[in-house]
Amino acid sequence: MIERTIDRNHCCGCSACASVCPQGCISMVFDAEGFIYPSVDTTKCVNCNLCDKVCPALTSRQDAEPKGTFAAHFVDDSIVKSSSSGGIFTVLAQYVISKRGVVYGAHYDDKMNVVYSCAYTNENVAKFRGSKYVQARINDCYQDVAQKLKQGVIVLFTGTPCQIAGLKTFLRKPYDNLFTMEVVCHGVPSEKVWHKHLQVIKEKYFAGFDISNVIFRYKENDWRSYKLRYVSCNNNVYDTPRGEDAFFLGFVKCLYSRPSCEKCQFKNGVSGADLTVGDLWGVEMILGNRGNLLGESLVIVNTDRGMKWLRQNADLLSMTEINLADAMPYNEGLYEMAIPHRNRASFFQNVDAGVDVDVLINEMLEPNTTERLKESKNKIIKLLSRIKNKVVNTIN
Repeated sequence: MIERTIDRNHCCGCSACASVCPQGCISMVFDAEGFIYPSVDTTKCVNCNLCDKVCPALTSRQDAEPKGTFAAHFVDDSIVKSSSSGGIFTVLAQYVISKRGVVYGAHYDDKMNVVYSCAYTNENVAKFRGSKYVQARINDCYQDVAQKLKQGVIVLFTGTPCQIAGLKTFLRKPYDNLFTMEVVCHGVPSEKVWHKHLQVIKEKYFAGFDISNVIFRYKENDWRSYKLRYVSCNNNVYDTPRGEDAFFLGFVKCLYSRPSCEKCQFKNGVSGADLTVGDLWGVEMILGNRGNLLGESLVIVNTDRGMKWLRQNADLLSMTEINLADAMPYNEGLYEMAIPHRNRASFFQNVDAGVDVDVLINEMLEPNTTERLKESKNKIIKLLSRIKNKVVNTIN
């Protein structure tokens, strides 16, 4: 029984156990911190152990050897501008739609929960575009994917590495008509904190009107200086620099990340995803001035199928093969774990005390002397890197 087999420090909340249960006796419920975990109705459980068999955290895995690494972006700048980085997801989604396939991704529902659903048209795919820094609820999508695959429908499933791993173990067999794309993940923050933060924004900037959309990567001219954009149900807008948004800062600093993210088992391609896609930070060091100012993606090809699909869409991509080792220093999410902030426990002890959650986040993130020195050092290193890059580009 999954509830007894896996502890909360390893459960990633993928919902594979609840999805596979033939008795329907496993529910995914929120704990006090705002993360979902399986809860078993023991009166219905028949001890079939399917839940244990499909748990990705209980499955041994090996690192994938990349078959290629690319810097890439969609040739349509309007799509790139509305994407988190280079618009790779949209290229693949449009290809699947053109083959009468179905695309699964995450979007906001009418209560600003991040949930999974599917799309059959390019218009409906648009809601999946862009980052959502909250763990998406799988609901019944794994079962739906299995049904579509058995019917011979081409399926594109996108998600975090643990969600891809959960789908793969749930299916328990490979399918030639399944294509998977994982995003480089920094860890998933608490849904409880997300909604408390939205309430603060709603009251402070929208006079109590509900929020209908949050664009975590709102780009004006340069994707590296993106902002966050909040949109109310009456179409008012509030923009804020990412360095001033409390929720974003707490997410980056791992103040309220899921416990399992500290020891993520699914990095380095072990999820089984065909492609790993993320931001190509450090693009100016890798491509010089050849990167797209609106967004450039890092694309790691993990399977032959992934390489085939990428090549089939090459006419829609500006693509340059690069060395993965050159990108690693600028893309810590590829290999670093979400190490909890030193004030994580204190934060959750106070989060339900009726205080403004944004004020609490900022208080908890106040750096100590050691952290201030480290931040100053990192700023100097980044400045020297930019100066070096400008000199190299000038010489070339």
